[in-house]
Amino acid sequence: MRGIAEYFWAVIRVFGIVAVTTLIVGVGALLIAFFIIDADKVGEVARYGNEINDDVAFARSGVMHNFSYLGGMIGIITGALAIYALRLRQLNAESHSNGKHNK
Repeated sequence: MRGIAEYFWAVIRVFGIVAVTTLIVGVGALLIAFFIIDADKVGEVARYGNEINDDVAFARSGVMHNFSYLGGMIGIITGALAIYALRLRQLNAESHSNGKHNK
């Protein structure tokens, strides 16, 4: 990105894309976990000296937590594609403002 203001807003936009993508994947995994994980499948979770009161909720939140890492990775990829698209749009606008129309 050329120019400090354009660079700043592009970075803010990409951070938003990464955060929203991560949130969507994490919440999606939690919703799927609500339908898939139940008390019969989880059993008793023996962690932290059995201080866990709700084993099913713990397992569901674990699924959400783990898939949020995947969401972050997908978000980085979508963010990189967004930067690429913004740069192409900027180059295209520069070429049109210079009178260079590529046909």
